[in-house]
Amino acid sequence: MKKLFILLFVVFGLLVFADASAKDKKDKNDDVVSVTMLDGTVEKGVVTKSWGGFKFKSKDFNRAFTVKTDDGRELKLNAADVDSIYFPLRGDDKMKTYRVHTIAFPSLGNRNATKQWLAGEARKSEHAKIVVTNIWVNVRHVTYSAWDLRALPCIKFEGDSVAYPFYYYDNGNFNISVMKHWLKKKNPELLKHIETYFKTNKKAKKEVGDNWNIMLDACEGYFTKTDDE
Repeated sequence: MKKLFILLFVVFGLLVFADASAKDKKDKNDDVVSVTMLDGTVEKGVVTKSWGGFKFKSKDFNRAFTVKTDDGRELKLNAADVDSIYFPLRGDDKMKTYRVHTIAFPSLGNRNATKQWLAGEARKSEHAKIVVTNIWVNVRHVTYSAWDLRALPCIKFEGDSVAYPFYYYDNGNFNISVMKHWLKKKNPELLKHIETYFKTNKKAKKEVGDNWNIMLDACEGYFTKTDDE
């Protein structure tokens, strides 16, 4: 009986180790990168510090990152010098391509403020695409609050250079007030179409945080109608 117990203990330990090793290998694969610079140079290696690893007010937040190249060099890179960032070994459930996008991000006293931030390119439709950057959010727990990094999904419409946030995780969730501010002058008909979509589809408003395709659906009807006219 004692031998059986020891055998089961050893087997369980090996399974746990194998699972941990597989997870560690998968996590490392997620950081394998190919960076194309603006001058066409391609650097391949592993990201050792991500652009989300800086404090929110830092000028390096969502812009600077470090790569250990395959030939052993340590490169400290900045979004200003990068054309695209590609993670070839990531699964299809994760974003693989990142570029610099103009994100509508109002500041105190300037509702038209924007950020030039690195953002992952997620899903897209014929006339729009979802890009995802990061923000720090003060998340409240039962007995304390803490600053945590959260995804900030944005939508970028065809013919528009600015991407608009639409969902703030742990910070109000669905919110298109920034989009309203920009579109009420740039494209009021598109804004009206999106607002009507969510007013008549309460379920979509609740589920868009888990399914970004809903936001693409919310605007695609407008562009399809415009194309037909």
